[in-house]
Amino acid sequence: MSLSRLIGTHFTKVRPPCNLPFPRNPVVHQISAHLVKDQFVGLIITLQDVVNGKRVGPYFEAFYQPVSNIEIDDTEGDAGRRLDSVFVSSKWDPKETTFRNLAGALGPHDDPMVAVYWKQGVPMEVSMSFTDPLGEKVSRPPSRVNTDNRVSTEKLSTSKPLKPGIWTFELNHGKVDPKIVFKKKYLVLPLTHFGNSSPLQDPKKTNGIWAFVNSHHPNVSPELYEEWKANVTSSGKALYAYIDHLVDKFWKLFEVCIDTEGVDKCPSMVPKCRKTKWSTFSPDPKSELVPVKEDGRIR
Repeated sequence: MSLSRLIGTHFTKVRPPCNLPFPRNPVVHQISAHLVKDQFVGLIITLQDVVNGKRVGPYFEAFYQPVSNIEIDDTEGDAGRRLDSVFVSSKWDPKETTFRNLAGALGPHDDPMVAVYWKQGVPMEVSMSFTDPLGEKVSRPPSRVNTDNRVSTEKLSTSKPLKPGIWTFELNHGKVDPKIVFKKKYLVLPLTHFGNSSPLQDPKKTNGIWAFVNSHHPNVSPELYEEWKANVTSSGKALYAYIDHLVDKFWKLFEVCIDTEGVDKCPSMVPKCRKTKWSTFSPDPKSELVPVKEDGRIR
């Protein structure tokens, strides 16, 4: 996973305080979604070092938060005033009006959607468009947002596989002279393995190149295309480096903690996971059971 490689790189650049055993070859133990008041705020990655094929040393946890990558251009117009939030992901649940893919991780064979959440306000016309990593833009017909509309959704893909790289979703307001309300970037990652964990045999067919080279695209810069093609058809360390470069633009490391008593030597520099609110090692009184009380309660 890219975030585990990025945290591994972070550990190699940081001098461990108090001689703490920072992992040099971290392996992911588990990945947890961190929610606050039912809102997704980031990913917690639990790591442990691997030496000679064996997991050794204490657990570390890294808390990564998503970077919004949104540019709001119109805050005074009707759409700007009504805009509440916007998300791009997959696995939309229309009943709960939320995405089941909390982290918004997308690959070439996913079906991305955008959900724009609105506040109450005046009715209006908006139009949506999306631009792929090579600059090709597809626009959707205008749609009406009524006074009480809470959310607008739109599928963002026209064909699969999707081109890996950074895409841009754009929302415009108005019919005659439409104004850009905001732009939001989202990421489609190339595949490195099939579902059975075997390495890709032909990245051209799997990562979005095949459909592209068999169609006419006169407006794409040859230089941009060749650079993109070299990245998404690469393999091994080159492909991982390209993925990590992309992921680093969309996720930021918030904090690292360690699950060991040794951190008491320098608590101000490396927080102890059991005393860190966001950590999975942090005590959760609501989920902890105690011996049955006289009244039959266990809490």
